[in-house]
Amino acid sequence: MTPSKDRSASPSLREWLATREPPPPPALAARLVKLTETHEERDSFAEAMLLASGEALRRLLHDGQTARDGALELLAADALATYAFEAEGDAPEELDGRCTWAMRYFSAIADPA
Repeated sequence: MTPSKDRSASPSLREWLATREPPPPPALAARLVKLTETHEERDSFAEAMLLASGEALRRLLHDGQTARDGALELLAADALATYAFEAEGDAPEELDGRCTWAMRYFSAIADPA
C-alpha cells in the first residue's frame, strides 16, 4: 500500500506493519516500528522502509557489528527491505524505478568510496 500525501483515510506505516502475515516476533516487530518512526512522512511506505533499512545497515557497518550482537538489527533491515517491495506491489508502475534506486542506495552503503 502506497498512500498519497493525504493520509487521513490511509493506515499509518506502523499500522501497515502490524498487518503483516505471518507477524514477526515481538522484538523484531518493535524494532521495525522504531526504525521507521522517523520516516512516517515519506511519500510512500516503500521509500520509508528502504531508507530505514539503509540507515540500519550503515550503522551496523560503521559500528563493526557483524556478529551476533547485530543480529536483530540485520534482521530488521532485511525485513524492511522485503516489506518495502511488498508495499511497492500496490504500485507496480513504480517497481522498476524503485528497484534501480534501491540497488544504487544499498551499493553506496556497502561501498562508500
